Amino acid sequence: MIYRVPLMICLCLAIICMNAFYSKGREISAKPKNTEKVEVIVLEYCRRISSIRKDYKAEPVNSSKTVPDALQEHWSKVLSEGYPLFRNMMQEMEGNEDAAMKIYIREMMNSTSQDSIRLLMASEDIVMPLANFAPYDNNRDKQNRIAYRFQIAAAKVELEFIKSNPNLLAEIYRIAAWRSVFLTRQDRLIRSGTFSYRELVYGEQAESKYHFYDTDAYLWYLRNFLLLCVATGREDLIPENLSEPTKQNANLMTLWEMWFIVHRSDLISSPGGCCWKLIDSPLLSPRNGNSKPEDADKDLPALNHLPLTPFKNWQGVFPVQPVAEHPLCT
Repeated sequence: MIYRVPLMICLCLAIICMNAFYSKGREISAKPKNTEKVEVIVLEYCRRISSIRKDYKAEPVNSSKTVPDALQEHWSKVLSEGYPLFRNMMQEMEGNEDAAMKIYIREMMNSTSQDSIRLLMASEDIVMPLANFAPYDNNRDKQNRIAYRFQIAAAKVELEFIKSNPNLLAEIYRIAAWRSVFLTRQDRLIRSGTFSYRELVYGEQAESKYHFYDTDAYLWYLRNFLLLCVATGREDLIPENLSEPTKQNANLMTLWEMWFIVHRSDLISSPGGCCWKLIDSPLLSPRNGNSKPEDADKDLPALNHLPLTPFKNWQGVFPVQPVAEHPLCT
């Protein structure tokens, strides 16, 4: 069950986070740092974020607070304290985005579950696609430009990690499925014609429609595409080259989009996993003759077997989600 935060709490959290982020108000010159210095700085931020609010205790029996309310308050405080710390790290690490995110994501994916969830919450809009198909706008203010560069760096690192360890894709997908926002929103965007991978990779409308200002943004979209392949049971379309645009990758993306548009109304929640599957073979089955035009406007069926936690082997305080939207998230 997903517990929602009251509106006033969300607004207060947003104000707290935004004030913390903008409080410095000064331009920071991007100065590359040596690897050892980056490691020391990023690990210290990871330590500080990981140690936030480890003091959760269940409310007494006679307390007016319910367990869900107490958990929600606990994780809301984790977010309100962790988010500004990560933003400070981004400002300090400007010019060292690739190295910083390699260390940060490595720690996030290899720490204890209680530490990992804090690292995820503090950086979620940077390391994961939430409701935003496109990354931050690289042509806006300094804060958006910094966030954009860190998003691209995060996607690049995730693709590198997936290439060296393909099993990591399932772990990242688990986080996306647990968060639940990404999968539903992408489907609606495709349905409404808001975006098209064919347009994206062939470039005619990419710059004006998708903020696709340079090839770096391709890495963000490619990471999203991998998650969509897993979500729809089309892992066979995952490209071999996960580093740069290629004609083969463009063809695979186009093939997936055409397949999804044709077969979307035939997708059901997989009885044995957290994804959608065709009723019959995804390659050989013709479109269901009983499908109606109005089926295309319906939401995809709810997924069975949604993960209860974002990370496996969970121990400690149970996570609740979503605790709030990140203030800068588009």
